[in-house]
Amino acid sequence: MKRLLSYLLVLAVFGICIGLTIQQGRKLAAPTAPASNIDPRPPGADGASAGQSASSLTGNLRENVRDPLSRLFIQVILIVLVARCCGALAVKIRQSAVIGEMILGLDEAVHRKRVAQS
Repeated sequence: MKRLLSYLLVLAVFGICIGLTIQQGRKLAAPTAPASNIDPRPPGADGASAGQSASSLTGNLRENVRDPLSRLFIQVILIVLVARCCGALAVKIRQSAVIGEMILGLDEAVHRKRVAQS
């Protein structure tokens, strides 16, 4: 019962924090963009075919990956996934998962050092 109450408390606190963040975000002024970049028509309003909409989707994804925050999220997700895989491999050889994750971290550190030296 105590665990359930603590879980609900944590959910409530984070929910309130998210709600406050959204409220503060609504108070911010909208960014202004040059008029030449604004297209008043909704996507697909000019009768675009499915192929054109798919290419615009990939174009949007390519554009979003150029953002530093997107790259950071992708890097963090990849590091966590690879660390989990190394941990699973370590468990298969009857070692702690942390051992596999540490080996991954050491390997990454050695790789970064080699890249910095070249």
